[in-house]
This record gives sequence, structure tokens and C-alpha cells, in this order.
Amino acid sequence: APTKDEVHAFFKVRGELDESALATLRHAFFNVALADGTHARFGTSSEEGVTTVTVTVVDDVDPIGPEDTVQWSGSGSWSTSANWAPATVPGIANKAAFDSDSAGKEDSIDTDAMVGAITFGTGGYTLVGEGSIEIAAEQGAAEIGATAAGTNTVDVPLYFDTVVNAPLAAGAKVALSQPIAGGGINKTGLGTLALGADNNFTHGLTLNGGWTELATSRSLGASEVAPAVLKAGGLRFDNANKTPIVLTRAVQTAAGDNGLVLEAETEATVPFTSEDGWGGGDDAGGYLYKRGTGGLTLELQRNTWITQGSKTPDYSWGIVFDENGLASPDSQVKGSLTVAEGLVRLAPKAGLDFRPRLTLTHDLFVGGIYKSGRANPTLELDGVALTVQGGGLTLAGMSNSIVGYWDFDDPEDMGKDLGPNN
Repeated sequence: APTKDEVHAFFKVRGELDESALATLRHAFFNVALADGTHARFGTSSEEGVTTVTVTVVDDVDPIGPEDTVQWSGSGSWSTSANWAPATVPGIANKAAFDSDSAGKEDSIDTDAMVGAITFGTGGYTLVGEGSIEIAAEQGAAEIGATAAGTNTVDVPLYFDTVVNAPLAAGAKVALSQPIAGGGINKTGLGTLALGADNNFTHGLTLNGGWTELATSRSLGASEVAPAVLKAGGLRFDNANKTPIVLTRAVQTAAGDNGLVLEAETEATVPFTSEDGWGGGDDAGGYLYKRGTGGLTLELQRNTWITQGSKTPDYSWGIVFDENGLASPDSQVKGSLTVAEGLVRLAPKAGLDFRPRLTLTHDLFVGGIYKSGRANPTLELDGVALTVQGGGLTLAGMSNSIVGYWDFDDPEDMGKDLGPNN
């Protein structure tokens, strides 16, 4: 990567470059590894018919402050200045704030809008119409967030120019129902981000807390970009017609002792890897907790390690899981992999020329008792190797007896019930 804060000539081209060509350059440059909290700033200059494109790696800018925040205070059209306080339609340098209890709860996006950031407060707003919204502030200031509990819906296409911060307070939900083109998302906070359409992200996706709901196979974007990073919180797979979700973009766990919840209410397939797929160690991070009655297939992209979790002596008897909490439902149930409900199937990425191995450095726990009575936990191995290294295997049934169901890909072993003495 270029040295920080130094202007580097990226390349020269005869003639001029339009905004579309510059956007393509920015997207291509995303694959260069940059330090956290920095981004690439592009510039152009022309002399004697030759355009020089420059790039400078700079710190992320500060969020847009109150002095540049414009509050939605009316009802009707986004493009009507009288609907905002002060009476001006927000632009690239502004944050559009939807936090007035007295304002209309539906904003009509009747033309293509461009704004620096959007934030929601109380009340529950819907942005809908024939236009689109572009989040166009520089990285660090670009934002779509929520500061209070309530559901807010953006039901128009979105365009992101960079990685957009999404800080969502506990109890808040922001539903992005239409396709998103460009950029990426850095989600933080305990709130819920719902991605309801096929998206075309070009930058990173970092999910660091709360729920991220996925309704389609391309909710996280396409396979051509780097994996989405799950640092903390949970992924929920569901849609109205229960159509299977086969993610096209891989999901990667990040370093750290964080519980990562995967909830499938419809059949879901996830290309899966950890931050360090070969060496293990502390970098692999995370521990996985599966719930939901839908089957979940984890397709290993390579040899993968899960190095977090804990071992406790008596967590297999009488544990009752709470369906409502996002964190690990019981502090004693922190195996590297816990299958609390439904099916988890481990399979290799299509086309791999070797049998990938999943190594768990702490316990493997299959079983549980839900308050609603549903569970039926099952672990299935299909063309992968599994090592439980330094931990143990516990199978717990729907009663206080250690019993479960283990499904091997060897035909001679498929369907073998393992009781406490097997």
C-alpha cells in the first residue's frame, strides 16, 4: 500500500476520465490492504490533454456533526426544502436526521438524492419512492444509523461511494429493502440491520455486533469481493417464502473471544472460513452457536480453525436455551461449535482438490432444550474432516440424558445413534 499522507501518481491516461471510470478505479484499489481507520482518496489533474490520477492514503474523516445536520420536519417529498429544518435539502456535506416525533413518518424520494449520511431516531420512518439515495460522504462520515429503538425502512435503491458506518442502537432496526450498489458496510451496535435484496457491494463488510438479517443469496454481495467479516453478533437467514439462501459471498470469522450466532429459519448455505485458515492460533477467533430449525451448511473454503470457547464439566445436564437473547444463551455453553437447534452440515467448497479440515480447539456441543420445545440438533459431516483438539464431544437430547444424533458421510456409520456409553 502507498505511504500514508503522501500523494502518489496512480497512472496517467491521454484524455479525460469520467466519474464512472474513476469509480471503477476506487473499487479496484479496495483490494489493497490498508490499515484500519484509513482509506484511499483519489484526485485527478489534467495538463495538455493528459489526465493524471493520484491516490493518497488518509485517516478516516470525522462523523458529520450537529452543525451540518438537517432535520426532517415536514411530510411528503425529500426534495422540498420546506420539509427540512433549516429549510434546505441536505447534500453531500450534511447528515439527514429523521428523529422528530411530530414529522411525517413517510418521506417520498421522488428524485435521485445525494446526502452525506442518514440517521434515524424514534418514531419509525419509511423512505420510499421512484428515486434513489446515494450516501456520498467520505469514509468515516458516510453513515446510515439509528440512535433509538424502532423499525425504519429504506425502500429505494441505494448507492454507496465508500464503506458506510452503520451504528445501530439496541432495539433499533434499519431495513434496506432495495438493492445496494458499490461501497460496503461497517456495522456496530446491538441493533438489527436487514438486507432484503440482491446487493452489489464493492468494498468490505464488517459485522461487529447485533443481528444482520439476510433474505437473499446475494444479500452480502457477490463472490468476487473479499469475504464479509463476522466479528461479533449474529447472522439470521430468513425470508417470507422460505426460499433457500445460498450465499455467494464468503463469511469469515475474526480474531477475538466472541460468540457468533448463526440462526437459520430457512435452508441456508454459507461459504465459510476463519481469519487464519491454516495456522490456527489466536488469530482464528470466534466460537459458533447455531440455532433455528432450518438446515445450515457451512462450506469450508480451506482448512479452518475455530480457536475460542471454553470447557466446563457439567453443561450437558438440564440446560435450557433462551431463544430471545443474542449472546450465548448460557455462559456454560461456549464450545468452539455448539449445535443447539436444527441441522449443521459441514461440507467442502465445490472444486476443492483436497478434503478440508475443521479444527475445534475447545468443546463440540450438540444438543439442548429450548423453552418452546423445538430443537432436534444434528451435526452432519459430508466430505470434510473434523478434529476436536483439546476439548470434548457432548451430545445432549431433549431430556436430561446425554444422547444425540451424529451423521457420518461413511455409509456404514450413517444414522448411528450415540448414547452415553458409545
